[in-house]
Amino acid sequence: MLLEPGFGGLGYIEAVKKRGHELLVLTQREENPQERGYAHLLTDKIVVDFEDFKTLVNTLKANQHFSKIKAILPAMDENTHTASRLAGSLGFRAAPYEAIMAGRYKDIGRKVCKEKNIQTPQSIKVRTEKEARAAAHALGYPVILKPADGAGSAHVTLHNTETSLLEEVNLLSTVKTNYGYPVNGEFLIEEFIDGQEFSVEIFMWDSQVKFASVTEKHTTPPPCFVETLHVVPTALFKEEIPEIIHFAVSALTAIGYSDGPAHVELKLSTSGHYFLIEINPRIGGDMISTDLLRISFGMNMHDAHICWALEEPYPFPSSQALCATAISFLLAPTKGRLLKVAGWENLSQQAGMVKHALFHKIGECVFPPTENAERLGYLICKGDTPHIAKEHVKSALESLSIEISS
Repeated sequence: MLLEPGFGGLGYIEAVKKRGHELLVLTQREENPQERGYAHLLTDKIVVDFEDFKTLVNTLKANQHFSKIKAILPAMDENTHTASRLAGSLGFRAAPYEAIMAGRYKDIGRKVCKEKNIQTPQSIKVRTEKEARAAAHALGYPVILKPADGAGSAHVTLHNTETSLLEEVNLLSTVKTNYGYPVNGEFLIEEFIDGQEFSVEIFMWDSQVKFASVTEKHTTPPPCFVETLHVVPTALFKEEIPEIIHFAVSALTAIGYSDGPAHVELKLSTSGHYFLIEINPRIGGDMISTDLLRISFGMNMHDAHICWALEEPYPFPSSQALCATAISFLLAPTKGRLLKVAGWENLSQQAGMVKHALFHKIGECVFPPTENAERLGYLICKGDTPHIAKEHVKSALESLSIEISS
């Protein structure tokens, strides 16, 4: 059974069906399975409010398929804690709930990691404009503002002045949901760490690292940090890979995360120090898990997670990459209607091209993104080395011209 697959969670559905299992989905909206394109693959769906845990449990137990459930997994960042609690309460294999909470809620993770001597940016939790002003004064500008329970780079911004910071705090105070889930109204004010960002894609099984790969990450310039390019495995700081993985695993150990996939984000600062940015107790999104890891390593994170939940063996691949892959995202340069992406029809002829897709239709209104969900589309290329894969995808992106009406 899966909880509310988002678009990044469709890999779970693919893996479940490939294994010949039936699929039951818990969802908060009747329309979600149809809108996300997997309604025809379900054995059944249960529409229920995830915030009412008692009703959630009772509704599931009353379903005609309850006795056939063998595993319960999350298929979206926002429900990792709910899935852990639900699976554990019903006797299914579950990742440690406290560890999930420390990953899901950034303030909890910051506190735990600080106690375990994992280096993180200085951070202060706030709720009000007054608290935000005081926190920024204590840390000193520039500062990062981010929701304590956010996801997908939504509302993560850099601020150099009090005016800018308080404007964004007031705006965030009006935001009640993120990807359809209620937010708790708490934010973090943090010091800004300048440096190269990475993510580490890890699979833990009984406290053992079964797979780990370092992803090179690039974003738009501040104030927003929209992700623009990922390379698997990293083309930069390759000699640092063992240390990067060790740092990420130490962070997981610090919060007690012993089982399942994790997407750990960190920075190697310009001063040469590692800083933990986020621990995400889930599979990496942005096509990292659905495409890049599968092509580069033959690693299927979704299938491995299902095997772990069912206590079945999974053939983890070698840490030696078969090849390298890179994904680059298209961004709207200005606001207006999308008229054309010139050169799109020739992308299949570009060196190393694997796949490409647009998220928007011609004629739709587009604008420069402030979060990942607002990008136009993507290109994925592969190559014999990370540098080659990165150059292929950059070349393919440069071959395109985005035409937008004023």
